[in-house]
Amino acid sequence: MRSHRATVSTALYVVLPLLFAGCGWAEPDAAGAVAAESAPQAAAPIPVSTATVQGRPVSIVIRVTGSFAADEASAVAPESAGQVVATPINVGAAVSRGDVIVRLRVEDAELRREEAEAALRRAEAALRQAEERNVLAQANATRYLTLLETGDVSRTVADQARTEAAVNAAVVATARAEVEQQWARLALARKAVADVVVRAPFDGFVSERPVAVGEHVTPSTRVATVLRIDPIKLEVRVPSIEAARIKKGLHVVARVDAYPDRTFTGRVTAVSPAVDAASRSFTVEASVPNPDRLLKPGMFAVVEIHAGATENGTFVPVAAVQSDPNTNSLRVFVVENGTARLRIVQVGGNDPGDVRVLSGVKAGELVVTSRLADLFDGAPIETRPPA
Repeated sequence: MRSHRATVSTALYVVLPLLFAGCGWAEPDAAGAVAAESAPQAAAPIPVSTATVQGRPVSIVIRVTGSFAADEASAVAPESAGQVVATPINVGAAVSRGDVIVRLRVEDAELRREEAEAALRRAEAALRQAEERNVLAQANATRYLTLLETGDVSRTVADQARTEAAVNAAVVATARAEVEQQWARLALARKAVADVVVRAPFDGFVSERPVAVGEHVTPSTRVATVLRIDPIKLEVRVPSIEAARIKKGLHVVARVDAYPDRTFTGRVTAVSPAVDAASRSFTVEASVPNPDRLLKPGMFAVVEIHAGATENGTFVPVAAVQSDPNTNSLRVFVVENGTARLRIVQVGGNDPGDVRVLSGVKAGELVVTSRLADLFDGAPIETRPPA
């Protein structure tokens, strides 16, 4: 029995050390300690370039939208009724003041003019006859008055001569009034002849011509619309909060989708004194030169009104701004204690090489300008000297 126990003890003494070694147990070192497994390595800092957020004064700009309208628009109508016989100007044609747009039938007007001329001639002939009779009547009245004083004629004869002279003087006055009336009728008849020609009231372009040859028109019929578009008028709606900054003469810059690479400048010419109660905005008009006729009435425009004053602006390099398509936002990374901190920013206009930031960063802070795609909020970074 003792022999069996001794044999088992000897076997355990030999096997147990082998089992411990197979399980990875280490032998105590010289100091009696067991080596621990290695700890995980920390993420290596990302080397980046940086730049300082700049603050500098900038002009105050009020950004609004508006549309262009004709500087002058005239709905042209004839002065008299008649039938259209010619339309020499088509839609879109340029016209100068006095150019013929529409002609009406002239025969009736010419007949009325000839009739007025004949009536005037008759009135003038009647006036000459009345003046001749009046001269004779006045002479007889003077002569009979002299004879009455010498007793050669009776008072009755002298009174008859004086009465006849007065009647002839009244006839002359009536004849003169008739001549003046016939002159007025002739002037109207001549005007009617001139009115059969409808002319452009100013330099511009024909935008509409709704009548055709053969139509009958009246003084209330619009036969054409003429627009003056050089200069062209720009109408915008400005929030009432900006009322104190808007005044006549301010510089405006407009952009239209039709010419994305061009800007059009002008000056404020009118400011409405009333604010619309529904939109809390008021109308501002500006005059914009349009010598090439590129701008057309009705075009939508994005407008900047330069208020003539300055405010503090915050700027970062273009390279520091990153667009995030997932959130449809713009962001920058700001350096804080050796890490990159993500900031969502709002921008408002550019300077050469810089972007103006309206919110999100402050002047004096450091922003990252390189390897933005490799960064995340809290990423360790190694900064280089700011540019």
